Amino acid sequence: MWVWEKTHKVLSEYLRLIYRDKLTDELFDEIKDNIREEMERDFKKSKIKDFDKYDKYNRFGLSEHYYGQDIDDKLGEAIEKVYKNLDAFANHEFTAKLRETFIPENKIYIEPKNPDFEKMKFVIDVPELLDVVLWGAPDFGIITKEGKYIIYDWKSGKEDRKEWEVSEQLKVYTQKILSNTGVSINDIDVETYEVYVPSMNMYGGKVWETEVEEAVQKIIKDVDAQKKFLKDEDITQNQPLESVMFKRTEDVKKCDSCTFRKVCTKLKEFEWMDMMID
Repeated sequence: MWVWEKTHKVLSEYLRLIYRDKLTDELFDEIKDNIREEMERDFKKSKIKDFDKYDKYNRFGLSEHYYGQDIDDKLGEAIEKVYKNLDAFANHEFTAKLRETFIPENKIYIEPKNPDFEKMKFVIDVPELLDVVLWGAPDFGIITKEGKYIIYDWKSGKEDRKEWEVSEQLKVYTQKILSNTGVSINDIDVETYEVYVPSMNMYGGKVWETEVEEAVQKIIKDVDAQKKFLKDEDITQNQPLESVMFKRTEDVKKCDSCTFRKVCTKLKEFEWMDMMID
C-alpha cells in the first residue's frame, strides 16, 4: 500500500510537469530523488515511532514496524518498485498519446498533491441516499473540447478483468460527474479506464445508462449493508454497535496475517474486563 501511495504521487508529479511543459531529464531525476528521500524519512520515522502513543504530527507507520519486524532490507526494494512504476509509465506509448491531449482547448484534471475533501464530495439524488455524502476523485481526467469526459484511474495488483469491462469504482466516478453537472448520461459521452502499472494494460470503455443505474443500486445496497453496523441503523447519528456484537473469526490463519491482530487482542482484554466489572 505504501509503495502504491508513493507511485500515485510520482505519477501525478510527472504529469503536472508535462502539463506545464516543464519536463526535463533533470526534473525527471529530481522526482526520483525526492521520492527516495521522502520514503527514507517516512521509513525512519516509522521505525522509531512509539505506536502505543498517538502523535497527530506523525500518524504514518508501517504495520511491520508496529509488530517489531526487521524490514530494513525491504526499503531499497520498495523504492525500486516505485522507480519501476514511474519508468514504465513514462516510457509507454499510452503516456505519449495522453500527452497529446494537453492542449488549451481541453480541460485537464490531475490528482492534487493534497486531497481536497470538499471537492471530493457528492450526493446522489435518490431517496435512499439523501442523507449520505459520498467522496470520490479519479487520478486523471479530461474534458475534451468536444465535451467528452475521459477518466483514468491508475491501478496495481492482480489483473483479472475483461478489457472492455468498466469497474464499479469508475461507474461511481461517472455518477459523480452526472451529480455535479446535473445532466443525464444520455446527454454526455463518458469513457473510463483503469490503467495498471507497470504492465500499462488498460481496461474499460464507454459508460452506458444501465451501468450508471447499476452503480447507484450497488451504492444503495452497500449503504444498507453498512447500516447493520450502526446503532438503530441510523446513518445520521453514525454510532457503531458494541464490538461484542461482531463474531470473531475462528480461522487462526487469518489472524496470523491480519494487521489488526494486536488491536483485536487488546479489545478482547478490554471486553473481558468490562464483563467482570458488570
